[in-house]
Amino acid sequence: MSNELSFFDIQHEDESKLANQFVELMNGEYHYNEKHRELMEIQWNNFLKNYSKNKTDKLNFLKKIQSQEECSSMLCELFLVNSFASAGYNLAPPPLEGYPDICLIKGEKKIWIEVTRSNSGNKNHGVPSIESLEGISDMYEIDDLIKLRIANSIKSKKDQYNRFLKEGIVSENDLYIIALCSPFQYPDFPGEPRVVRTVFSMGKPVITLNASTLEKMGEYWDDQSTVEKKENVEIEIGHFSPERKGDYDWLSGILFFGDINFHSFLESFDGLNSTFFVHNSYSKNPLLKNSFKVAKEFSLENNIVVNN
Repeated sequence: MSNELSFFDIQHEDESKLANQFVELMNGEYHYNEKHRELMEIQWNNFLKNYSKNKTDKLNFLKKIQSQEECSSMLCELFLVNSFASAGYNLAPPPLEGYPDICLIKGEKKIWIEVTRSNSGNKNHGVPSIESLEGISDMYEIDDLIKLRIANSIKSKKDQYNRFLKEGIVSENDLYIIALCSPFQYPDFPGEPRVVRTVFSMGKPVITLNASTLEKMGEYWDDQSTVEKKENVEIEIGHFSPERKGDYDWLSGILFFGDINFHSFLESFDGLNSTFFVHNSYSKNPLLKNSFKVAKEFSLENNIVVNN
């Protein structure tokens, strides 16, 4: 490759810290081969064109994406940078580490995007591995655990936004978006995705029946404003609901997508077509609909969730 920094230039003295999927890709093991290595170098080269020009920053990113601890989250960032670039958006590479992950320039406006990947949490309040369960006995409990992880991810980025604002990195007039990878493999209820239900205070699905004939009359989602973190401790959700519009009016919306690994990234890269966007109707700096070429958009109109 023409790029001076290969994706496979090892940045760790202790190779036991390398991510398993990175080692498999590098060595052509499992379901990887030379074609995947070549594709990864191309994607890496494309990424560097839109990343910080500082060599130390490039090396730091490479070290992180090779590591077991941060590989998955850094791959999400690489995926999004290349997705926006391949779709023709105008990216402004961050001048240094410590800025939001992505900056898009649209006319006179800046659109900052901070990427995060929800984790499973601790053993007491975390989302259990789907492989660890023979059957899902209480899907509602699993649903709340995943909503809790999503809510924690959003909350952590709120604290980070306030720091960016205080340091003058972002302006109150800039659009600000959280890009959220929700890696959980549990099947969702039919209807709206969990991320949408989390930010719009949507709880369990409810079906109404005719008392005499038991014929289905209608269905709706009940209201849910909190999820339980631990006994007697509730965490607020409904970030884009009327009740919380003052708390999250700095946030234009959430771009979300499912889990990514090297194999899915290299075999079926579909860019923004594999992502979704949920609008914050109460944002001070809303993103216009159809601004991003995503699979589907969600918004709250007259207290009804609309998707298109």
